[in-house]
Amino acid sequence: VREGDAVSTARDAFAEIELGSATFVRIASDSAIRVDRLGERIEIAIVRGAAYVSRGSEGPTVALFASGGNVLARSSALARHDIGKSTSTTFEAKVASGTAEARCGDNTVSLATRETIRCADGAMARDTWEPERGDAFDRAVAERDEKIRNRVAPPHVSGRYEGLHDLDGSGEWVTHETLWYWRPFVSASWRPYHHGVWSWREPFGWVWVPLEPWGFVTHHYGRWIWLPGYGWAWAPAPHFRG
Repeated sequence: VREGDAVSTARDAFAEIELGSATFVRIASDSAIRVDRLGERIEIAIVRGAAYVSRGSEGPTVALFASGGNVLARSSALARHDIGKSTSTTFEAKVASGTAEARCGDNTVSLATRETIRCADGAMARDTWEPERGDAFDRAVAERDEKIRNRVAPPHVSGRYEGLHDLDGSGEWVTHETLWYWRPFVSASWRPYHHGVWSWREPFGWVWVPLEPWGFVTHHYGRWIWLPGYGWAWAPAPHFRG
């Protein structure tokens, strides 16, 4: 994504933006966000609905904004920001884990795990909540976050690859001539750079947008090669020896 990009979801759909360093913004169904700023401090404006920020221990600072206030996730935090359906100056901030900072009008408060505030036209009410009793969005985010945070990278893969966790369960790691490759579980007719579209993105130029749910990492890092006996396989860069 780039500064100025907007992302929206349909009913019963969720979206996820990986921002690097194990930091994510997850967007609820029937919601819309706008990317206002990228870099060491990331600012995401919530236009409609709700969003979560899941910040890694070394991730960039991420703030979720609405016209009534904002939520700033601290290190290793999982925080939610909802804006009201009737007015954009009403919002609710919740912390599922870690700590966050919330601003309501001219007031700024620190929120700990299981704390929430409701802000309406600058007036703030503080309370507690139980994330495990939340809605479908809370449960989906908690499940996704636990899967990624508890994931152990294969011992033969080093470095950071955005989207590497999406390979889990969608293929298998194999060795060929002492080198490691990842082979997807796909039909015999499948081939790379076929299921998706090319899109022109400044300042990068033409980029491939894959339709496979695991396709980002395999089409933005490394290379695809044909392995005898295996078919198409993805080789991270650099090669990892067995």
